Amino acid sequence: MIKGIPVKLYERTASGTDTFGHPIYTEAPVTVEDVLVAPASTTEVLDMFNITGKKAVYNIAIPKGDTHTWQDCRVDFFGASWRVIGFPQQGIEENIPGRWNQRWMNVDDPILILLDHLRRNYHKITCQHDQIRFICIHSF
Repeated sequence: MIKGIPVKLYERTASGTDTFGHPIYTEAPVTVEDVLVAPASTTEVLDMFNITGKKAVYNIAIPKGDTHTWQDCRVDFFGASWRVIGFPQQGIEENIPGRWNQRWMNVDDPILILLDHLRRNYHKITCQHDQIRFICIHSF
């Protein structure tokens, strides 16, 4: 039987704007059980890099019935933090066998745990990008 792992999702909520008018977000951690995690295929890695400049590392599959917002959120699994990137691949729950129906990608190296408003300054940090797929994930 296929079994997923618990993943900590940091849901983002806009909490204001900075002096340039860009939104500032706060993150609220939520543990989502039974999430499948799989390495991104070579094709997915190359396609995501060519399109976004971000290197996809993992795909994640979200259980049916999940109502959390995953896009552009930080997730923790395998002892590291990742960023969800791209758009989900989602099917009709009734037509898909198994317990999962949503797929995102995650991005290259694990991201540094930073305050979200520092995200725009990621060039100053010794890390790279952030993305996810299955949900795609990448790092800052």
